[in-house]
Amino acid sequence: MHLEALTDYQSGTTVNVGVINGGTRSNVVAENARAKVDIRTASASETNRIQQVLDNITPDRQGFELSVTQLKFRPPLERHAKVVELYHKARQAAEDLNPNIA
Repeated sequence: MHLEALTDYQSGTTVNVGVINGGTRSNVVAENARAKVDIRTASASETNRIQQVLDNITPDRQGFELSVTQLKFRPPLERHAKVVELYHKARQAAEDLNPNIA
């Protein structure tokens, strides 16, 4: 599977394999390798889609092992009525404390 193929700009999801490293010397088969993948989603449903893929990912060659470790997780801030309401309350509180903010 090519992880970057999971990118879906329409849904606000990007998958970027940004750092890959492994091996100890040139012309020697690497004992192990690592890839750091940055994943950004705009909705919980997209986060779940990507998580499902990662939970079920398997190596495509015999004799290989693969593990996925989540280093950080920040859920997406979805725009819906409750979020907008909270934003307006926070903005009003900030303006009440410092009228120069507006």
